[in-house]
Amino acid sequence: MENIGHWLHTDGQPDPRSSCSPEALWAKRFAVGRREELSTFSWWFSSGCFEETWSIDNYLAALQTLDAGHLFPTALRTEGG
Repeated sequence: MENIGHWLHTDGQPDPRSSCSPEALWAKRFAVGRREELSTFSWWFSSGCFEETWSIDNYLAALQTLDAGHLFPTALRTEGG
């Protein structure tokens, strides 16, 4: 997943004629929920290759699934988060 993110940064938009869209691949991998894959979505998000709403929704979903609390000091976390 990280390699695809790097590729998106260098080669830009995927070919729309491809048999599997990156969005469909992400949906399948997100459903599996492997932390090491979810944590690489920042590469996809920052590539600028996807519709903004899709990118933001999936980035937030990945962060929530990963329990983003490990990314921020405890003092910055909100109660219950």
